[in-house]
Amino acid sequence: MISLLRLGAFFRRLTVASLSENMSKTPKEFLLAPVSGAHPPIRIKAEQTMVGRSPETLIQDANCSRNQVCLKANLEERYVLVKTLGLNPSLLNGVEMERNKGYEAKAGDVIELLPGLHRYTIDLRYETSSGSEAKPPVEVRKESIDTRRTREQKTKEMSGTKRSRHEASPKDDINGSFSAKRAKSTADLAPTVSSDAKPRVSLTPTTQGVWEAVDGKLLHLYTSAGVVASDKIAAYDMDGTLIKTKSGNVFPKSIDDWQIAFPEVPGKLKALHKNGFKLVIFTNQAGIGKGKVRIEDFRQKIEALVRKLSVPIQVFISTGSGKYRKPRTGMWETLCESKNDGVPVDKNVPDTNWVKPEFDPKDFCDGQGKQPLLAPAGAKLTSGEQEVIIMIGFPGSGKSHFVRQYLAPKGYEIVNRDTLGSWQKCVTSMESAIQRGKSVVIDNMNPDVESRKRYLQAATRANIPVRCFVMDVSYKHARHNNAFRELTDRSHSTIPDMVFNSYKSKFQEPTVKEGYKEIVKVQFVPKFTSPTDEQLYRMFLLEK
Repeated sequence: MISLLRLGAFFRRLTVASLSENMSKTPKEFLLAPVSGAHPPIRIKAEQTMVGRSPETLIQDANCSRNQVCLKANLEERYVLVKTLGLNPSLLNGVEMERNKGYEAKAGDVIELLPGLHRYTIDLRYETSSGSEAKPPVEVRKESIDTRRTREQKTKEMSGTKRSRHEASPKDDINGSFSAKRAKSTADLAPTVSSDAKPRVSLTPTTQGVWEAVDGKLLHLYTSAGVVASDKIAAYDMDGTLIKTKSGNVFPKSIDDWQIAFPEVPGKLKALHKNGFKLVIFTNQAGIGKGKVRIEDFRQKIEALVRKLSVPIQVFISTGSGKYRKPRTGMWETLCESKNDGVPVDKNVPDTNWVKPEFDPKDFCDGQGKQPLLAPAGAKLTSGEQEVIIMIGFPGSGKSHFVRQYLAPKGYEIVNRDTLGSWQKCVTSMESAIQRGKSVVIDNMNPDVESRKRYLQAATRANIPVRCFVMDVSYKHARHNNAFRELTDRSHSTIPDMVFNSYKSKFQEPTVKEGYKEIVKVQFVPKFTSPTDEQLYRMFLLEK
């Protein structure tokens, strides 16, 4: 019986014998032919072809998955990218392939769907002038035993090993030797992938798709073939703008659950491309960062979308919650600074009518200093007598900052539930401070009458007056402040939206009927440690 290495070497010698002639021909298609001849060859498509247990292969072996291997033909470079998907291993030229890792196979190579079982060879067919298929001529050379052993040893070392796309892949020449080809990544069945690719300096179109991972994979980029740098950028969101789900769900049920959102989309994009615009997609995909979606699968989705649109596009994919996530400008800044081949982007966009978000941080900052810290007019920060101040406000409204900056230096003792752990301990701490003759400030959210009443009752028992200080900060403003804190202070713990929504639903406007001597509104005054932080604060940081 011919060993698998010899079988691969035999088919390779047939290919090498005619390589010089075939290189001048146009490849037509790759076929996967069963060594047993049990069924017709399977055409390997340019997108992907799944091979495994199926009526087409006549394989009924339960150890062979329905999608045992994934094949992707590259006719231009004359190879097939092979990836094992099944639970059991598959072999290329007798060597086991790692699961979910791509390997490059040439014409004549042998694939075993399972070790020793279900053998197939890769066959490359060519176009001829008459349009009929032509098989390469066969040249069988006589060799001495020593020559054959030397050749088989070379075949074992060069073509029988696993050809990971992380390594230089072999390419045959007329003498049967190999020349190293540029290495390619194997994260998926994608075009060239680079995790540290440098910006191109040529303004000629890219010749093939390139994947990059930036900043610890918080940002992924895909630059499709044909992309040209330009000072004119046409940038779009993806979900709900260019595509929508087939299922009608808000979120896709699978990686294939998508379709073009509007029939005008392809034509509009092609017209912009024709007019010199560089087309860009900015998309938030937090599911990748959370492990709910595999980046390898999402890359295939992006490549399929670009093929469907039939226009060159550069795609930026944010996978986390930091600076790259829209509406934050990290992806845009990356494009302008390093992903446009050094071409300055024209940022002079004409004014258009658009609905601003409920909270505009720029307008807020520009209006600072025009209103007093406290309202109504005449309201005093501190009292000449012992008192209790109850703070009210959203998380992120600036309560604690205000208390530490303005009241603590005046001798007020701070009582905070985050520090003490329960409202009961807060009341006890407050009563203890009052007995020591201290004024007290309750630094909690205190959204409703019930949460405030316990402190009012304790103060009334001690015959101490109570004032109420309400932070004049809206729901959206507080969430903006929280987003800013998360971006600039890594030690700050994340506050989920549920906490903001709970406060909003519970909130009851305080009234003097509750027992307050006075109700004071407090303006939020941001403090920045650098111009960069202030610039960030002025940006829209909320998605909705």
